[in-house]
Amino acid sequence: MPSITIDGRTRIYEDEGEGPAVILVHGSLSGARQWRKLGERLRGRFRLLAADLYAADGMMRGEGSAFENDCALVDALIAIGGGEGSLVGHSYGGVVAMRAALGRRDALSGLVLIEPSCFHLLRQEGAAEFSEIADMRSQQVRLAAAGDLAGSARFFIDYWMGAGAFDAMPERRREAIVAGVPRVAQEWPGTWDDVTTLSDYRGLALRTLLMGARDTRAPSARIVEMIRAAMPNFDAADLASGGHMAPIVNPDPVNDAIVAFLDRIPAR
Repeated sequence: MPSITIDGRTRIYEDEGEGPAVILVHGSLSGARQWRKLGERLRGRFRLLAADLYAADGMMRGEGSAFENDCALVDALIAIGGGEGSLVGHSYGGVVAMRAALGRRDALSGLVLIEPSCFHLLRQEGAAEFSEIADMRSQQVRLAAAGDLAGSARFFIDYWMGAGAFDAMPERRREAIVAGVPRVAQEWPGTWDDVTTLSDYRGLALRTLLMGARDTRAPSARIVEMIRAAMPNFDAADLASGGHMAPIVNPDPVNDAIVAFLDRIPAR
């Protein structure tokens, strides 16, 4: 796979297909593979640049500032895409995508946000749902700090995917998730600190698809609701099921919405 050096670290990404660029940014404890089915539908008409945020020197061990480096990687992929691409981000990747879009809005044609984990918006606005995600973060961080990486991984995955989801995964997948837990500690600042505000969303005159699932967690549902109320130029996609992890557990309607959105964006 091609690579690029960001802050002295080699960052890996996928590059396939031809046409207008679509930059794909996955969520926590996932990888570029989560976009495989979407890629099968797009690569004949688009150039797909998929960041693999965990495939980097030291990143799995939680070294360095993950959020700032991830934003720099996506910024570089926007440039590689030739300045007329669309940006897709899910969960943590949605926070990264939004920050990158704010800095490179003139180089993008569209933006897709799938339940971006902008938990800082809940705190800024005094939303009641902030306490739930604060409690979740505290428990996940506490387990990791105590050296119980498997327990931290289980708690994190089961919160987002349902009780028993972690133990139901193949052993190899569980091992990969546990190995990525130290990296999650470096992602929390991107979702927790004031990296964006609702005013940023109000000022982003970029064609945007904002997607959420009806059966998602309350903090994520509230964030989608807040952003929808703020954004001036967005399309909405409501998913009947799949929760926060819909791009992985229920990808077909997610991909249907993304493909239809990209087809509606006029060529520059």
